Amino acid sequence: MTATTLPPWDVIVKLQITEAISSSFGKIEQMRESRVGGVSAISGSLEVTDRHGHELFLNHVWESLNTAAKILFFVVVTPLMLASWDKERFGLFALANSSVALMVVFDLGLRALTRVALSNNSITQEEKVRRYAANIAAFVLASTSALSLIFLLALNGCWGRWLHLPVGGDFVMVAAPAIAACTMLLQLLVEPVAAEGFLSRIKANLFVGNLIAFGIVLAALRIGASVAVVTVLYLGTLALPLLFLLPAAHVQTGIFGRPMTGLKLEDILSAFRLGSWNNVLNLAWLLQGYGLLFLISILIDPVQAGIFFLYLKLTEMLSVLGASTTEPTIAALASASTPEQRRRRFNAAYKSAVALCLTGAVAYSFFCSDLLRLWLGRSFDNPFTGLLIALFGLSAAFTRMVTAACVGLGRPRPAAVGALAGALVTIAGVSAFYHRGGTEGVLLIGAGSGIFLVPAAIAIARTMGGGFLTIWIKPVKEFVPSLFVITTLSWLAAYSANLFAMALAVLTCALICLRHIFRQPLSRLGKGNGPDSSWPRYDMLLAQGIDYACVGSHPSFSQTRSI
Repeated sequence: MTATTLPPWDVIVKLQITEAISSSFGKIEQMRESRVGGVSAISGSLEVTDRHGHELFLNHVWESLNTAAKILFFVVVTPLMLASWDKERFGLFALANSSVALMVVFDLGLRALTRVALSNNSITQEEKVRRYAANIAAFVLASTSALSLIFLLALNGCWGRWLHLPVGGDFVMVAAPAIAACTMLLQLLVEPVAAEGFLSRIKANLFVGNLIAFGIVLAALRIGASVAVVTVLYLGTLALPLLFLLPAAHVQTGIFGRPMTGLKLEDILSAFRLGSWNNVLNLAWLLQGYGLLFLISILIDPVQAGIFFLYLKLTEMLSVLGASTTEPTIAALASASTPEQRRRRFNAAYKSAVALCLTGAVAYSFFCSDLLRLWLGRSFDNPFTGLLIALFGLSAAFTRMVTAACVGLGRPRPAAVGALAGALVTIAGVSAFYHRGGTEGVLLIGAGSGIFLVPAAIAIARTMGGGFLTIWIKPVKEFVPSLFVITTLSWLAAYSANLFAMALAVLTCALICLRHIFRQPLSRLGKGNGPDSSWPRYDMLLAQGIDYACVGSHPSFSQTRSI
């Protein structure tokens, strides 16, 4: 395949899955030959090498496609839901989605711990398998306990009374977290794929799930399906493509069964203890996000919770841009052997997060009100709501980046303490001032909570052998010239109030952002890929294309030297 012939994305997904399944068959055969080979079939070669830059690129692509699919889903489906249901039932759907997010608390940080353990080259392969099995057992125990409590509360009608839900709300509040628990178990089972440095394969399968769910929900709404039916179909479909990754994770009875059956109680309890600070991180993140929907529903009603849900989804789309760089960073930092290597890998990820999130924040500040008017036929009552949504999203993205770095470095405590402090302040502020400040007040309080992560960011810089200004501020400073151009273009387009000018400005800003991100990493990949390289050569074609679109504004993208 030449550099001028790009395969369609669905072909790439099939090739990746086929390669993973073929690899697993080979490792099963090795397992039959020796006992040691059985253990290596789980962990394989888990060392994350300098292909981190290539994985970052693929993860950017699939995360962007996932984000686009989610945007498409909510852009198309939200007006249909509001037309098919009343605002109260849409609020119920929002709370059901929030209950799915709250189930992350019972992840216990085990996914991140599993990825770090499987990426850690300082422990034996047998120990990796034992930790993997213990983490799965711990999750099953925790999620089963939580679902039992949720079910008992629903039987007594507690959810309907506390959250002011319509008829059938208790069933929805049980079904949604139950399906979420199954999805989380599948994600934990396929963690070896991410630990091997192929997180993008998981993202690719999730993208397929998003597309299928989109079609199924549209069909269900057309025939007048209820909130309960739509919720079950939507959440269940999202998880299905993960089943195809189980062979790539090498979850076979002969390899996985023996460590699982040999687990002791202390192994499971050890998984709980190891994930204690990660659990605090999850709890803090949820309190500052989806937990606020439950608080608003308790204070007012599901209608107001549904309005905040829409705002929260907009902020999520911004923070998810940063997630495309933070998630691969966990395994990359865990496997790095020197401070210099950690700094280089972190810098590549953080540079991307800065460009993506700041560009998105500028777009939100200028175009969010117009987007809402085109979408739902109404504008924000407050002219500063778009800016507040952008600030809330930036705070969430900064929290993600600090958290990923702390977890990857094996030091989650500073991030956990800071995030929990910010969450408690947010909850207290919303409880005290919601009736005065409304939804905009919630956004402002949540945006300010990011300041509590600064001490953790300073600790990360010291661990990497650099200063706070060098590690955290310098990448922002490098993006300032591009940010100035992006802000100017966005302001001019917003001032013109012309839809075509706005679309052109958004496209141009996206190209400038992509050029800043991929200028050095892609050219490095292009020079490192010879004719016999297994990596496809889309990178140089993309570089040349962006050069053509942004001619004259930067040095040549496709000719830039590596870092």
